[in-house]
Amino acid sequence: AQSLDQVLKLITQGNDLQLNGDLKQAKAVYEQALALDKQSVTAKQQLAAVNARLGEAEFTRQMSAGYAHLQDNDMTRAKAAFEQARRLKPGATETSSAIAQIDTRLINDEISTLLQTATTLEAQEKWGEAVAAYDKALALDTNLDQAQEGKQYASSRGQLDARLEQTIAKPERLADTAVHDEVSSIFEQARQISPAEPRLAVQLQKVEKLLAIATVPLDILFRSDTLTEVSLVRVGALGKFS
Repeated sequence: AQSLDQVLKLITQGNDLQLNGDLKQAKAVYEQALALDKQSVTAKQQLAAVNARLGEAEFTRQMSAGYAHLQDNDMTRAKAAFEQARRLKPGATETSSAIAQIDTRLINDEISTLLQTATTLEAQEKWGEAVAAYDKALALDTNLDQAQEGKQYASSRGQLDARLEQTIAKPERLADTAVHDEVSSIFEQARQISPAEPRLAVQLQKVEKLLAIATVPLDILFRSDTLTEVSLVRVGALGKFS
């Protein structure tokens, strides 16, 4: 009762500050009134009202800042501002919409980067790494036609590269007619790729020579001492001879 006059005076002062738009100072004054009389219903109501207005103002400020950062293409700061706005007003549809917009742009930017990386790797004939880049893009968007087609092409080229390298590493396999026919078919398939990348061009040159060598008949003179049983793989036993 002894502090009632001072409390009423502070509440009136706070009301005037609110009307003038000085919300932070009004809040401080209402808090002073409650410090004198914690049971003051009017002071409590006015403090709650000014806090709501301050929260709304801060919410608006954060949303404006978020859109400004979005305009500057600063996704990190924009999302941080919108997240702060969402904490101030949970459930607000405008914050959810803005954050979803940022997430979509971030995903699209990442997909664009991955597709560009995959294209660069293809130009370098790094087919396995290109497939991995396409897989990452598809993990973000499973319906991405460019990534699906790119992965299929890079995977096919990777298999072709592996078969050509296997032939170059183990040319003796070409002695088998079935293997020779299979590699010949792969070689013809690879020749249809135009223009041939540097690595592929070298592979084609090497495999073409190996295929030709494997089919050239050679006359061979064997010398023996009539004491040794001689047999020749894929020909048979020659027995003893001189």
